Amino acid sequence: MTEVTDLLLMQQRLRNCSTVQELGHLVTNDSKKILPYQTALLWRVVSGRTTLLSISGIPTPATHTPFSHFTDLLIKQIGPQTDPHVLDPDECDDDVREQWREYLAEHCLSVPLTSGLLILARDEPWLDDEIQLAGYWGGAVGHALGALERERGLIL
Repeated sequence: MTEVTDLLLMQQRLRNCSTVQELGHLVTNDSKKILPYQTALLWRVVSGRTTLLSISGIPTPATHTPFSHFTDLLIKQIGPQTDPHVLDPDECDDDVREQWREYLAEHCLSVPLTSGLLILARDEPWLDDEIQLAGYWGGAVGHALGALERERGLIL
């Protein structure tokens, strides 16, 4: 029951976000209340263009760094998705696989959003019920992100 309560409280916090940056910070830093992870990455994907919005523990993602280059390569290899699923580094090319071991924990969960992607990384394998919960959370995050973008005129 605690998971459901935490999910509902987090959804309320999403609705209270007034900027995309605030939402990104909430999603990458506070989602631990419902899904334990070490690192979270949140992208906005519109018309095939990706923008890294937020990284857990970092106020603003830096561009033109080895890590940002890695995240660009990673999201291109992940491609479009419809359901949350565990990512397998062995399905990536050698360059991404090597950098994955440097930058992310072994077990990554990819959570597609309406206009974005959330990746949660940790050392422990993801359980089926956590993957299902991530799907619910991703739905709420995607809806909130879309609402903010429409409200601010970021999407036509």
